[in-house]
Amino acid sequence: MFTLAHLSDSHTTPVRIPNFRALLSKRLLGWLKWVLERRHIHRPEVLAALTADLKLTRPDHIAITGDLTNLGLTEEFAAAGAWLRQLGDSRLISLVPGNHDAYVPEPWEAAWQHWQEYLESDAAHGALVPPQASFRELARTYFPSLRIRGGVALVGISTARPVGLFRAGGAVGGTQLRRLKKILHALAETDLCRVVLIHHPPNHDDWTLRRGLGDGHALCEVLQKTGAELILHGHWHTTNRETLHGLHGPIPIVGVRSASDCTGRPQRSAQYHLYRIEQQPSASGRPQFRITWVVRQYDRARHQFVEGEERVLGEE
Repeated sequence: MFTLAHLSDSHTTPVRIPNFRALLSKRLLGWLKWVLERRHIHRPEVLAALTADLKLTRPDHIAITGDLTNLGLTEEFAAAGAWLRQLGDSRLISLVPGNHDAYVPEPWEAAWQHWQEYLESDAAHGALVPPQASFRELARTYFPSLRIRGGVALVGISTARPVGLFRAGGAVGGTQLRRLKKILHALAETDLCRVVLIHHPPNHDDWTLRRGLGDGHALCEVLQKTGAELILHGHWHTTNRETLHGLHGPIPIVGVRSASDCTGRPQRSAQYHLYRIEQQPSASGRPQFRITWVVRQYDRARHQFVEGEERVLGEE
């Protein structure tokens, strides 16, 4: 049995504006929202409790689906990188970025370089990333990422790219879609359980430029033609469960809440998920997998995460 932890949308990095010029962009509105709202919702003490709980549950691997930062400031990337290293070695943690991690265009060395070892595929890339690479170029370089752990293939997709005011959407892009199709087709010939990691939900109704995935329909077409065993996402800060019909059967799509929400609102309180993956005997074709989904939820009164609902995906 392989145990995979999934968390997302921590938003607890420090927001310290270095100078007024840093606010001459979309960051001004984001900073105001952080001052008035987000800093009271996403609390570092909750993230500390989550870190402690992960040390107790000891999953085989941790998947993080983006939005570690608030405004994509250099200091935030460095702080998130330090937290990742505290959480565990990059061999034990796979990361895909979210829309807040591409809040505005930033050079590689000021941003994603702090997380490089958590973004990369198992096979190292031959060419170094140019110092002034754009987020679009980085997506072409690193994604889709592929990591194989135990009997599980973790396929990471980046939907993070800078967008305009009042928007939080994303896109996969043609290059990633073509690579993804090849990767999933190749993995279909193996006995590996294919788990896709993405920040924006692929098949949510809100496929608008404002908050959704601009090429979500195209992504779903690829997934339906190639198949996968599980898709994990963040972005909405709610527990979300949907299904996409794939080549080898239904594909569960599960969204996780923010990992640091301390407000205690029933539909928002911080959670992370554990997935226990077991291969099952199969008479023909691809192997089947029994995936047990366990919710770990933050208890404000006890200041710790506790086990909540447990279910078997496909048997709800």
